[in-house]
Amino acid sequence: MNHEVKKTTVSIRVKETKINSKLVKYLTISFLLIHFALKAENWSHWRGPNANGVVPSAKPPTHWSEKNNIRWKVPIDGAGASTPIIWKDRIFLLSVINTGNVDPSLPRPEDQPKRVFDITHPNTEFKFLVICLDRKNGEELWKRVATRLIPHEGTHRDNNYASASPTTDGKLLYCWFGSAGLFCYDLEGNKIWERNLGEVKIGASLGEGCSPVLYKDKLVILRDNRGQSTIQVLNAKNGETIWKKNRNTRNGWATPAVVEHDEKVQVITTASRPEAGNRQTPGKVISYDLENGKVVWECSGLTDNAIPCPIVENGVAYCMTGYQGFSLVAVPISGKGDQSQEYPVEERIGHPLCPFSRTCTMGCFISPSPTRPFFPVSMPKPARFSWSEPDCPVCQMSTLLWLEQEIIFMWSGAMERRRCSKERESLTWLPRIPWPTALTHHLQ
Repeated sequence: MNHEVKKTTVSIRVKETKINSKLVKYLTISFLLIHFALKAENWSHWRGPNANGVVPSAKPPTHWSEKNNIRWKVPIDGAGASTPIIWKDRIFLLSVINTGNVDPSLPRPEDQPKRVFDITHPNTEFKFLVICLDRKNGEELWKRVATRLIPHEGTHRDNNYASASPTTDGKLLYCWFGSAGLFCYDLEGNKIWERNLGEVKIGASLGEGCSPVLYKDKLVILRDNRGQSTIQVLNAKNGETIWKKNRNTRNGWATPAVVEHDEKVQVITTASRPEAGNRQTPGKVISYDLENGKVVWECSGLTDNAIPCPIVENGVAYCMTGYQGFSLVAVPISGKGDQSQEYPVEERIGHPLCPFSRTCTMGCFISPSPTRPFFPVSMPKPARFSWSEPDCPVCQMSTLLWLEQEIIFMWSGAMERRRCSKERESLTWLPRIPWPTALTHHLQ
């Protein structure tokens, strides 16, 4: 789908306020000068109308502050790590609130054993919220408590229990809180159905994060974890399972790409190594038939912790991983069966700063490097690239938007902007800006 959007910017910030001696967190949404063209008035799911984080024709303001280019700003109860979505004059977002109601039978965080990243398991009840705002002025139109429960495990400090973005077709709204449940509402806030798909445990208790993908009357749910990973497709009208397949992979956070090709709809996924760090059992890109779950094609070569989402452009799927080694796989979606031998690793490139999942407008992949800070890698044909150097020192949980003359790295609750020259060989640092200050950000 090619949609035309004139301007859109959403910022999400968390601020802390003391009320009655209690520290309360608010998630703040700021909308900047929004003007959608008729054919592109919606940002209906994670990564937007083209599922790549980019609106090609967008021309939003390139400078803003707390006072400049802000149309409205409203506080939101709780906190969320997901992207708000937009349908016509409505904004939908997810949030969670720690109620502070303690279950005395559970160990207190301070009494729990030491875990990586100082992660603790909660012993208090959380409220899981679905919120609808008026896009014109930020007024809250409705708010629903989807469920209340004590999560079975913790999350990384940069994640939380409202991590997956909602999605909608303009009729129904689908809200996925992972192990806390899947909830379907109409756009007026009436619950249509809900399903509990069971609890999963993520390695190191980093938290869940894969968003649901809606295609016509089917809803795709991917759950890669340290137990039995699965992919399943539900009937979007009633939540019943159409098919479900086990996956031989471990932790992952990459939302699938759903694309049409040759009268067949494919669900393209990334899969981490089934054995962490074992180079003899590489991760894969796997494409499933949306109708029945059969594997259409697959291609090995990925490493661990599948986080960047697959991107499909001009009939080629681009997939990356960046933990325990760095890999890029670019493979045509027209293939059948195992494509691993068709597209062997062709080149090794030194020390990328962070993995990402976006191609530039020239059909090149861009990779930062200490030896060459900014350079294009020509992609005249599908290929695979890998990096064997030490793990990224900055962060593995990165996403990148490549927009004309600027790229935006997003990680760890913040965003870095880097601008390249016209020759695309020099790198200029821009000020760090709060996460995620823009759904899209396009230089004029």
